[in-house]
Amino acid sequence: MRLLLLFIGCFLAQAIWAQDSLTINQLTEINVADNRLSIPFRENVHTIIVIKNEQLKAYPAHSTVELIQHFAGIDARQRGVHGIQADISIRGSSFEQVLILIDGIPMIDPQTGHHSLNLPINKEAIQRIEIIKGPAARIYGPNAFAGAINIVTQPTKKENLSATFEVGDFGLWKGQINATSPKSGTSISLSTTESNGYKYNTDYQMSNGFIRQDWKIQDTNWKLLGGMTSRKFGANGFYASPKFKDQYEEIQTSIVALQMSTKIRNWYVSPRIYWRRNQDMYLFIRLKPEVYRNMHISNNYGLEVNTRYKKNQFTTGIGLSANRFLIQSNNLGSHQRTALGLFLEERIQLFDNQLDIIPGLNLHYYSDFGAKFFPGLDIGWKVNNKWKLYSNIGYTWRTPSYTDLFYESKANIGNPNLEPESALTIEVGTKYNLDNWTTSLAFFRRNGNNVIDWTKSIDTAKWQPNNFNQVIANGLETEINFHPKNLPFSLSANYTFIQSKLNTTENVLSRYALNNLKHQLNTNINLKFAKKGNLNLAYRYLDRVTLPDYDLMDTKISWSFTNFSIFAQASNLLNTKYTQTNLVQMPSRWFSAGFSIQ
Repeated sequence: MRLLLLFIGCFLAQAIWAQDSLTINQLTEINVADNRLSIPFRENVHTIIVIKNEQLKAYPAHSTVELIQHFAGIDARQRGVHGIQADISIRGSSFEQVLILIDGIPMIDPQTGHHSLNLPINKEAIQRIEIIKGPAARIYGPNAFAGAINIVTQPTKKENLSATFEVGDFGLWKGQINATSPKSGTSISLSTTESNGYKYNTDYQMSNGFIRQDWKIQDTNWKLLGGMTSRKFGANGFYASPKFKDQYEEIQTSIVALQMSTKIRNWYVSPRIYWRRNQDMYLFIRLKPEVYRNMHISNNYGLEVNTRYKKNQFTTGIGLSANRFLIQSNNLGSHQRTALGLFLEERIQLFDNQLDIIPGLNLHYYSDFGAKFFPGLDIGWKVNNKWKLYSNIGYTWRTPSYTDLFYESKANIGNPNLEPESALTIEVGTKYNLDNWTTSLAFFRRNGNNVIDWTKSIDTAKWQPNNFNQVIANGLETEINFHPKNLPFSLSANYTFIQSKLNTTENVLSRYALNNLKHQLNTNINLKFAKKGNLNLAYRYLDRVTLPDYDLMDTKISWSFTNFSIFAQASNLLNTKYTQTNLVQMPSRWFSAGFSIQ
């Protein structure tokens, strides 16, 4: 296989030299959508990854989850495939400590963080993905403990009607339709995907529907979002012990949001309201629901008002938020909590905009945990137009989920005495940007207090969450991207090192806190050939603290015509045997192919 890949690489390397140059879209003009300050990417003083639309199309990934795992510090722990059930970790965090957003709207589920990635949106409806890491993620509020991932949807600017069909190994097939009309301001994306599963009881069926409606009344812009995802899947060993092979789950997640933005004198004002609902039905034995069945229904109602005022070298950001979380469950019971938030941020640009200072604070009140205050400070120094230094320090925190507090099963028992977890994170970094390549380096330390983790003593049968005094994560990240203007290819590589330590005198087994990646290396090459062809080859090396290290290689090749394109994709080309979480064995080599019509 490796000889075959080498031959293909050599052939394409010869072919691309005769092609036209590749146009590279830079990130200079992108404003990071942080709800208030909205700072251009190159001026930002945070550790941010922006995944562009071209990368969404080119990378060998069936889902958003499979895409973002190719980037620095992002650990996607999948149960099954294609994002049907997955958790996301940033810089060694637990899955509960990462906040997922769609157009700035938090996808918080009061039941459990396992549902954060029940996203109703397909890759084709995404304009870009913004990943912000470290203490700067405090701008999004609670639950952005280690970072936040904001999915920015496509605006309705281009007339489009397309259909895609894909088939592959293990009975995989996918059908998808996307339609966009600038005249009406409407964008719709519909898809359904099925597979027989790569082993016993790993079959799945997933359907997504998403709509975005844009309109303008005088000087006010309006945006309406609506989406739903339905997922049914065999959960062989997904939860508790891998010995439990007959588990099954059905999930339906929906979201509705209305947002407007306008300018009142010198103030930019953007209020929004939203509602997120999640329904989760779990069976311990798929064909015997009477043995053990859980049904959870959770709702998150939210209201936000974000404002921005700019004068000379000062930019002020103010935000107010209110949330009502409710859950009804035959296992967890019926509970509700109210959360109120205040955001204050100030951007100060001095010395001809060379020095950037951004102090900020969040004040949040939870009806069941009281008030929490977490400040932060970001500083950036522009050495010249190419080189920038920056440093961040700040507090972040997360409230326990209702699963943490009240869940009970044969293998788990909740802890109603849990307290919110918090962290003080310090980060120092540098960025260097040229027209055809960029590089960055960051060092970080996250000192977590009252960190929640499911643990058990060696001689104890059940897992139970507890607060630990201190979990410290030290690490570094480095990244380089090379995209020559006159050659039809681009290269990228990133590396992350994390050293985590749990300070406790107890002799316990940890389920999440110390299951991080110690070494992570991602490389990617994207080649344009024969004007209409594209080849993407991605390699990853992962060394997890508690599991054997492994390497993976994925590839995607496509050929585009005027209104028609074909593609083929292969996952796990090296046929590696590996697990990502809970000892769930991941699939072997998997091929698929398809076509798209516009």
